[in-house]
Amino acid sequence: MIDPQEEFLDLMRRVQEGDEQAAQELYDNYRADILRVIRKRLAQPLRACYDSNDFVQSVWTSFFGRVTRTCQFDSPQSLAAFLKKMALYKVVDAYRRGTQVAKRAGTPARSPH
Repeated sequence: MIDPQEEFLDLMRRVQEGDEQAAQELYDNYRADILRVIRKRLAQPLRACYDSNDFVQSVWTSFFGRVTRTCQFDSPQSLAAFLKKMALYKVVDAYRRGTQVAKRAGTPARSPH
C-alpha cells in the first residue's frame, strides 16, 4: 500500500514534470477548498462583477504558471494552505482595485469597474 505522503509527493513531481493527468487530479482535489475561500470572502458588491470561478481559474493559472516551478510543498496540508491564501489575496486585490477605481472616479465603492 502506498503511503499518502509518498503519493502526494509523487503527484507533485508529476505536476512539475508537466503531466496533464496529474494537474487535473490536483485541480480536482483542491478546487472545492479554493472555491470555499473565495465565496466566503467575496464581498457582495464584487459578486455582481466577478464570478467565483474566475478567481478559481486565476489561482490555478498563477499556480501552474509560476508556482510549480519555484515552490516545493511537503504535504497536502501545506499545498492547501498555500492555495487558500492565494485565493484570499486574489479576492482582496480585486476589492482594492475596485475601491481605488471608485475613489478616482469619485463614486461610491460599489463596483470595481
